[in-house]
Amino acid sequence: MDIIVLWWHWVAIGLTLMLAELVVGTFVLFGLGVAGVVTGILVAMSDGSPVFGLITYSILSVLFVWVWMHWHKPPRLSTSGQSNDAIAAEGVAAGDIPCDSRGVVKFTTPLLGATKWTAVNDDVDPIKKGTRVVVTKVNGQLIHIIAKEAS
Repeated sequence: MDIIVLWWHWVAIGLTLMLAELVVGTFVLFGLGVAGVVTGILVAMSDGSPVFGLITYSILSVLFVWVWMHWHKPPRLSTSGQSNDAIAAEGVAAGDIPCDSRGVVKFTTPLLGATKWTAVNDDVDPIKKGTRVVVTKVNGQLIHIIAKEAS
């Protein structure tokens, strides 16, 4: 028994996959569906060999899915929980913070969702309680600070 695959079979499979994409929502099936429709068009323009259709569909499926995954990839953050928006934010030391040590800093407006942060004093001098400080770096759940220059 020979299986005969006509050009419109590829188009029907492609359209079915594209319709199934409406339910799934990952766009992988859409890429496979487009590959099926394009394969159907190419098979209609060529001799209609089933082997040609399978090879063409395989290559186009991989190509379309690969292009979609690389084109629509969301940007990756280098480190989770960090933001450059917090740099230069100003707060007040809640207690004395010796050089290269940790202490607590309070902010009047939430910084990355919190008003109290554990901070490392990157300044050359100790920071006294109540001193205004500036954020220089965010490292995960830890911020680095220096005393704000008096102006």
